[in-house]
Amino acid sequence: MDLVVGGDVDGHRRQALERLTLAEIEAFIAVAELGSFTAAAKRLHLTQPATTGRIQRIEAALHTQLLTRTTRRVELTAAGERLLAGVDPLLDQLDAFLGGFIEDGDGVSGRVVLASTPHLATSFLQPVLPSFQARHPGVEVVVLDLEYDDVLPAVDGGEADLALLTAPATERPGGVALGSDEVVVVLRADHPLRGAGRIEPAALADLQLSAIRPYQLVVDQLTAAARAATGGRAPSVRWMSSLTTLLGLLDTGGLQAALMTGRAASRHGIPADRLISVGGVDIRRYYSLFPSRYSARRNRVALLATHLEESLPFARG
Repeated sequence: MDLVVGGDVDGHRRQALERLTLAEIEAFIAVAELGSFTAAAKRLHLTQPATTGRIQRIEAALHTQLLTRTTRRVELTAAGERLLAGVDPLLDQLDAFLGGFIEDGDGVSGRVVLASTPHLATSFLQPVLPSFQARHPGVEVVVLDLEYDDVLPAVDGGEADLALLTAPATERPGGVALGSDEVVVVLRADHPLRGAGRIEPAALADLQLSAIRPYQLVVDQLTAAARAATGGRAPSVRWMSSLTTLLGLLDTGGLQAALMTGRAASRHGIPADRLISVGGVDIRRYYSLFPSRYSARRNRVALLATHLEESLPFARG
């Protein structure tokens, strides 16, 4: 009798597991990574009840609770941690295996949402996306141009599959370094230092610098260097809301000096004799790709990321 009962239990469990699909597994991974049913539903392009239903089905099939809800977020149980650690690499292997049947990406289709700032989107993304879409006509690339501080949250929240941002790749796991660019001091047209080419940190103390908020680390480096060289004096800093505003005021003479990358200054037609390097200080901005850990396994996302790595000018600059 015990053997018969045991056999029935095993049979019911087998039937339950057979009804599970990759959709339930992917829903579990999305909720586990994002810590939110709402964010997971957005990423999966489902309603929240549909996402919840998928989690309930997998919990019922496994006869165990995988997630717990707190007042702030959804967290994994010990069983959930074990399941995530086991199925995530298996899905990566499956996607890699299935991707091998597609030669050069032919036949790949679907939508990829790419988040970036307006400056990077217009200056760097738009020129390289046509060649990708010519090679992969079935892939729709949607570019989200967002404020700097909103780009990575869009990836974390499931709104975007991939992000291009001026930030070190080490900022988060999975970041892909594309290259870097020196930050220079850009002078207004009539500034007496025009043509100097290079200044020492002590000279910074006499400047009124303008910058956008993402340059906070650079400003901190320059401030520290100026204080060390002068015994405490540092440049005054004026924060601007956007690069467009900064460039406009610089062109009209409303700003004395501004910080930006040499590449950005060149792309906006600022003459080289108005660009000043700072000696003895390595001030750079780093360009990186940040894929969603969930979306990165999708072949179309991986293809776009590879194309951007090969086509964007940062690594060659």
